[in-house]
Amino acid sequence: SNYLWHRGRVVRQGQHELDRPMLKLLDYARTLKGKQRRVLEIVIEEGGIAKLSDIASDKVVDWKSPYSEYNSVEYHLNIKLSKLRPTWHLKTHDKEIHLERGAIQRLRGKTKRKSK
Repeated sequence: SNYLWHRGRVVRQGQHELDRPMLKLLDYARTLKGKQRRVLEIVIEEGGIAKLSDIASDKVVDWKSPYSEYNSVEYHLNIKLSKLRPTWHLKTHDKEIHLERGAIQRLRGKTKRKSK
């Protein structure tokens, strides 16, 4: 197994500590196929934030700069993640991919996080 227990939590060897909701999301990611699966796995394994260049250089993903293919993957993953409970979403910020809990809401063509 790639996982170890540490202080009551599961830790991936050599990676960031993952809490139970992230582990459930990782299990869900493994039901996906292809680049969607790999993108979500990388972001989860990196603790919720991963550089787009690191994702692009993964042998499964294999994107060339400017990584415009990511926009489609993010869009389709966000549709799938919005159907989960709890909900999750991906967003791009400063050439990094951020995984956040909570739904996103589209207003006037812009994506905004739904306030609680």
